[in-house]
Amino acid sequence: MPLNISKSKCMRFGSRFKFVCTPIVCDGAVFEWVSSMKYLGVNINSGLRFKFNPDPSRKKFLSAFNTIYGRIGNKNSIDTVTSLLTSICAPILMYGTELIRDDAYALDKLCKSYDRTFMKIF
Repeated sequence: MPLNISKSKCMRFGSRFKFVCTPIVCDGAVFEWVSSMKYLGVNINSGLRFKFNPDPSRKKFLSAFNTIYGRIGNKNSIDTVTSLLTSICAPILMYGTELIRDDAYALDKLCKSYDRTFMKIF
């Protein structure tokens, strides 16, 4: 199976994640070592443990909400706005959240983003 080196990256987790590693070479190409990457649409950071990065999800969620709210705003009922929020925007925010389990910081950031949208509506 051929490997696409431009799309493949290496990342370390655990107590030695900050140490410089020997480059991994495959067919004369070197894999890049990174501290954060996107895998199956979920952004992760290296560290002592596997860490979910909530910032890109939050940005997409808030962008989708602001687009919807900017178009319909206060013209429609609150039920319409909240229905669109839960059906279109919430899945963007919730994608990959099963990775959060023990990460209170990431969970708190996602919850605050969701709360801010309701503050703006009401």
